Amino acid sequence: MLMLSQHLCDYLRRLNITDKPLAVALSGGVDSVALLLAAVEAKKKIPTLEISAVHVNHGLSQNATQWQAFCEQLCVYHQVPFSASVVTIEKSSRQSLEQLARVARYGVIAEQLSEHTVLLTGHHLADQAETFLLRLMRRSGLTGLGAMRSLAPFPDKLGRQKSLQLARPFLDLTKEDLVSYVTAYNTKWVEDESNNVLSFDRNYVRTSLLPVLAQRWPQYHQAIAQSTALLQEEADLLLDYVKSDYKASIGLGFLNEVTLNIAKLNEFEQAKLKAVLRMFCFEITGSYPSTNILMQVITSLITAQQDHQPEILFGDFYFKRHRDHIYLIAQAGTGIEPETTKVKSNIECQLDAQNCYSTIKIVSKFDDLFEIKYGNNSDKLPMANGLGSKSVKQAFKDMACPPWLRCKIPLVYYQGELVAIGGRYVHERFQNKLKVTLGL
Repeated sequence: MLMLSQHLCDYLRRLNITDKPLAVALSGGVDSVALLLAAVEAKKKIPTLEISAVHVNHGLSQNATQWQAFCEQLCVYHQVPFSASVVTIEKSSRQSLEQLARVARYGVIAEQLSEHTVLLTGHHLADQAETFLLRLMRRSGLTGLGAMRSLAPFPDKLGRQKSLQLARPFLDLTKEDLVSYVTAYNTKWVEDESNNVLSFDRNYVRTSLLPVLAQRWPQYHQAIAQSTALLQEEADLLLDYVKSDYKASIGLGFLNEVTLNIAKLNEFEQAKLKAVLRMFCFEITGSYPSTNILMQVITSLITAQQDHQPEILFGDFYFKRHRDHIYLIAQAGTGIEPETTKVKSNIECQLDAQNCYSTIKIVSKFDDLFEIKYGNNSDKLPMANGLGSKSVKQAFKDMACPPWLRCKIPLVYYQGELVAIGGRYVHERFQNKLKVTLGL
């Protein structure tokens, strides 16, 4: 029997991650149970290892609660710290249930884990073959066909901000290796009934395509694994080639949002332009766009006139253009106006989560309440030095605020009168009597 614990120890040492917190992604299936058992044994060989387990309850099965209880009991038995999260999957016509569950799973795990943690998953050779074939059918390019990497950045923006990593120590092992290991421990596992639902693409590949390949090419998974390794090497070379151009294309938009500079993009030939856009997408979303999305960005967004406001949907994000910048912003919360609220002068206050800013402090000689409103574009503010009045809409334009954020900029009112727009413009009568400070 293959000693998975030694295999895991060798993997952790080879990648120099023995000093980082390790979290096992524990679903309760045989692959993740094998990984947990191997991690427990590995800690006996490397006592300094910090091991925990995380479980995500998607609530998609009537057995989900029992699976969570099984995982918790298994961790209690092996004295492994355990945490579980319940997520709600909202069905969408644009994304498969598999993809929605994946995004939700990594999102909630990113919230749970501490900084610099490495999430371990039980993916194996057959999983790599499935991923390769699925991406082939989705017309993926070089990066996509490289499939899963042994060690990768976390596929979630928050996870990357927290310097999390995703590790797959069993990518060079077979499913049979994992089953044999768990069986030898006389340990049970759970079976997800959805694995038999052929409407899920991955299940169809696993049950209908791979057995046919195995009949003709018994070592198909090793062959695919070698090809994906070569593709990853070539993708890394391309990444190094494009990286300097990508960095040169990065700009800062409104509120220092990371954007792409359109003038710089226009200097590139199409192949390099696509590569830069892919890199931008991955940095922001953790995913790569399809060729169709890339061509829409190139033909509709980059070439658009400055006064046009095209937008292109990419998963849960939108490509948007404002002036000479391309933004990639989360769909959630766009266009949602924060609630009107009242704040007391000279006290820093928290703002609605939908706001562009997190805090506001109104330093004033008036010991009174101010009202914070949003989106009143037609209201006007008398300007200092006899410059007349400026409408809220014009002020936003002068601030280079993109249209989709204008309903999220605080407007300060005193006794029903507009006295400040954001932290920039103040009513002529309130000059030197009022200062608005906004915190990101």
